[in-house]
Amino acid sequence: RIFSCPADATVEDACTLMEEEQVRRIVIVDENDDLAGIVSLADIAAQTRGSQSAEVLKKVTEPA
Repeated sequence: RIFSCPADATVEDACTLMEEEQVRRIVIVDENDDLAGIVSLADIAAQTRGSQSAEVLKKVTEPA
């Protein structure tokens, strides 16, 4: 499955989606649902405080 987030979503929204769906990458779409980009857990780690990315990684790798 492919999971997406709107381009105007917050980093927290993206993290929540990644945690809930246990994925390491999500597609970012614009207002027309066209591809605007891809955000990875590594992108979040590079742009946020370490504890936030660590929490996402923990939840992404937990058994379902």
